[in-house]
Amino acid sequence: MALSTVNRAAPHVSDQANFNQLLRSLGIQRLEALRSHLKPVRLEAEQRLFGSFVGSSHAYFPTTAVISHQVVSMEGETLEIVMIGNEGVSGLRFEGPVATYHSVVAVAGDALKMDLDLIRSEAQRGGRFTEALIEYQGVQLSQIAQRMFCRAFHHVDQKLCSWLLMLDDRVSGTRLPLTHEQLSTYLGASRVTITLAARALKEQGLIEYMRGKLTIIDRASIEEAACECYSIQKELFKARIK
Repeated sequence: MALSTVNRAAPHVSDQANFNQLLRSLGIQRLEALRSHLKPVRLEAEQRLFGSFVGSSHAYFPTTAVISHQVVSMEGETLEIVMIGNEGVSGLRFEGPVATYHSVVAVAGDALKMDLDLIRSEAQRGGRFTEALIEYQGVQLSQIAQRMFCRAFHHVDQKLCSWLLMLDDRVSGTRLPLTHEQLSTYLGASRVTITLAARALKEQGLIEYMRGKLTIIDRASIEEAACECYSIQKELFKARIK
């Protein structure tokens, strides 16, 4: 089942750029120099931005959209390796034109698109833009490592709570557009396992869940139930944007 989408035009770049933390960290002068190269786009739920070993010509700076990077096995099994919201960028690659993962829109919303060759050219000039991209890639690598550790050692109930908190941090509004099938993909667990974990949270009064819409009722309790991976990843990004 697809996530819900809103059919409306993307805001103007001058409004949108301020809502991406990575772009905002560049400072007013550097951001103004890049504005003409940033194109506002509307990203629809489950839209594939690029595929494994398939070249991409653009990078995406989400403002209200959430993007998921996923690895897919030959048997079709899917696992999310990182979630990207308004704190960062998807599709940033300096080593070559292709990636070994898929980039899929998890939650519909707005983003700014920029030509990847132009990003590489700008990065070669050095300065704050280059520093911001390097800092972000370092934090993202740490996030991926933490997600892999979490998947190997933490219980699915803890992982679900951490993942819901990460998504809630990136989505404006109280209702998260999710299905059990999507949660299964993002967390690398069976749908039955996810259903049982979500039901337990609902019975405890921590979430409400109906017709593919999940609402966090008691965020404080979910933070207590989550593994330490959520707070570690949150602190990593907070340190980067200071």
